[in-house]
Amino acid sequence: MEEIPELRRAAKRGVSPIIATLMLVAIAVVGGVVVYTYFQNISSKVAPQNVVAESLQLLGYDARQVNPLLNHLGGGITGANNSSSIAYVGMYIKNNSPQAVQISKVYVNGALYSFNSGTLAAGQFHFGSSVSSGTNTINPSSTDSLTLRLTSAVSAGTNLTVVVETASGQQFKYDIVAGNRIF
Repeated sequence: MEEIPELRRAAKRGVSPIIATLMLVAIAVVGGVVVYTYFQNISSKVAPQNVVAESLQLLGYDARQVNPLLNHLGGGITGANNSSSIAYVGMYIKNNSPQAVQISKVYVNGALYSFNSGTLAAGQFHFGSSVSSGTNTINPSSTDSLTLRLTSAVSAGTNLTVVVETASGQQFKYDIVAGNRIF
């Protein structure tokens, strides 16, 4: 009967100190890897870029059959001769952004118009008060005339949907009715 108490004592003995130490080290390593991974994921996330929204406001337009069209200051757009048909449109655009905005594309009723700093041909645009010189950039907090030369003449009452796209990809949609001046 003396064997039974010894078996009970053996059963009550704990894990050896070496195995216990190894288990604690393994738990610490796994915990460290989990914490390291967690903080790696947080630090690897890209901080959002400072995005400044662009804001172009249509103040008015001139799409009448007149010679010349009027610019945003009430003066004539040199060379915008609509005396026999409506081939040019002058839009008064205000840049409400804190930075200059570059116009990369203009669409009129879905047709892509290209920028031309010189004399405008059909399907071209620029900012300025002359059809023979201009830019594709409008300065911050300023107003300028976006001059378009239509791909073909239109009659009064024709609806024109103009989409202005900036270099950053933002688009602004404006509805114009040929034959009108809104300001």
